[in-house]
Amino acid sequence: MTLPNFLFLGPDKSGSTWLQDVLSTHPEIHVTPSKDTYFFDREFGRGLAWYERQFSGATAEHLVVGEICHDYLFDDAAADRIAEILPDAKLMICLRDPAERAFSSYLNFRRHGLFNGTFEEALDAVPELVDHGRYGVHVQRYLDRFGRDQVFVGYFDDLKTDPQRFLDTVTQFLGVSRLALTDELAKPARGAAAARSPLVAKVVKRLAIVARRAGLVGVIGRIKGSRLVRRALYRELGEAAPSPSDAAVASIRTRLHDEVARASQLLNEDLLTRWRWS
Repeated sequence: MTLPNFLFLGPDKSGSTWLQDVLSTHPEIHVTPSKDTYFFDREFGRGLAWYERQFSGATAEHLVVGEICHDYLFDDAAADRIAEILPDAKLMICLRDPAERAFSSYLNFRRHGLFNGTFEEALDAVPELVDHGRYGVHVQRYLDRFGRDQVFVGYFDDLKTDPQRFLDTVTQFLGVSRLALTDELAKPARGAAAARSPLVAKVVKRLAIVARRAGLVGVIGRIKGSRLVRRALYRELGEAAPSPSDAAVASIRTRLHDEVARASQLLNEDLLTRWRWS
């Protein structure tokens, strides 16, 4: 069976699309045509043979066969299944300031027409905005099952500051050759964007969900990877990008302070200072 020996676990809005784009160009790495097969959480019932087919493009030249799925981090059942089926896999987590991550996720909800209220309203109405930032419990579940040597933890702010250096740490962890970034790939992440037509964006999102349920992961990957499609659907906000209110940021920090402190202890990294929470 051709099964992955590398998984990106999450969280969302922490560079997973950039990582997918970059790793897919590495001659020694094969990743699924689209992010997020969701096999180990939502799609486990499809069976292992279905999951294997998602890696049909892998060859003997690919030292690393991987999947980028930003929801595995949050799921106990997914962690158990990964530990059982891929016990020797290398795993990656990329942490981002939980307040920034939550706001970026909120903007993504707005962009796809999934929520129309304010960020403050979303923090109460959409639990995952806060819950996905509970890094202490999320990191712990994978360290308990795999140990520190198998789990690479990077930081989104390092990716933004120096994409090449960040990538070098990833390829070193994976045991593959260094990849020099092109000018285009060196852009660490797409900025905030808005739908040119909220209705069209919402319809496209729904169609993508239907296509994914039908198992058309490769089709989704080709469409989402098209710069032409992205430009047709969305416009970059640039300096016009909104920012969260001080009150909303303070609310998130209050709710998640203990989780960030716990993750700091687990990783021997002062995240409260890194993200200027203290």
